[in-house]
Amino acid sequence: MPGPLRGGGQEVPPQEQGQYDGRARRARPAGLPHTPPQVSGVGVAQGVLEGDAFSAALRDSLDAFISPLHERLSFLETAFGASRRSRRRRRRLSSSSSDGEYSGGDGGRHIPRCAVARALGREIEGAPHRLLPEKIIPADDRYAAILDCVPYALANTDVRYDRTMAHGQNRLRKDVSATFGRDSEWNVTPALGVFEFLNRFEKAGNDNYVSEGRALYLLPEFTEGDLKRELYTIMPSLHRGGSGEVSSYMELVNWLLRQCADEQSLSDQDALFHGASQEDGETENDFYVRLRGLRRLCGYIHTEGQMKSRNMQGLN
Repeated sequence: MPGPLRGGGQEVPPQEQGQYDGRARRARPAGLPHTPPQVSGVGVAQGVLEGDAFSAALRDSLDAFISPLHERLSFLETAFGASRRSRRRRRRLSSSSSDGEYSGGDGGRHIPRCAVARALGREIEGAPHRLLPEKIIPADDRYAAILDCVPYALANTDVRYDRTMAHGQNRLRKDVSATFGRDSEWNVTPALGVFEFLNRFEKAGNDNYVSEGRALYLLPEFTEGDLKRELYTIMPSLHRGGSGEVSSYMELVNWLLRQCADEQSLSDQDALFHGASQEDGETENDFYVRLRGLRRLCGYIHTEGQMKSRNMQGLN
């Protein structure tokens, strides 16, 4: 009977069983050689390297997915932040002067709101559109430019206006008055003074970035007497909800031009300018000042060169 093979099937003598101290290792079965872990590189297990590669790939995938979202959220956060800062600034001014949405004379800019709407991929619905009234066409082409309402338009063409914005008119009026001139209300005398009045209001409005929506209700504040009362009867009322004969700043300017600057009056004033001459007892400087006043009532249709020429011809 053949004997057992060498090195195989040998029994391993049992170890003595003592009390387990938590540190003893389980005996390796006989015949199973100890194989060290495969390594790649210097002392790093292959499994560890594979785990690191998987983690790196996962991070790259997450970065590629999250980066566009992060950029989108950053843009929205910037837009909403601008909107919040604008609202806080309006509230701060409102607390000191009952200014609803007025912010430093800006006439109620709504740029942050538009920026948010663009960021969200939406357009603001229901925003009113700016429409120009029918143009006045005189028989004499010389008066066409000064009877056009467009030269008196404001740089801020935002036509929105509501009750919340009405609270800012008092503060806005004070700021505009600083440029327009305090206690300089116009009472339609002389009627052709409408050109000087509109020129001054347009300059003061642009200096304070007044919107046309606010200017509709602000312009009558710089008139007085019967003209002021008549303007309020033709304007839309926020309290009664009436539409009024005029519904925009440009329509109000056009109405004033039609009422105060008829073509015949302009023709008569033009004749006075060309026929002006120095009167007895009138100094050269006084005549020059009077001539400039006549030129102003003509709506500045005469150039500086014509003004100087007329001054020289009118001197005695």
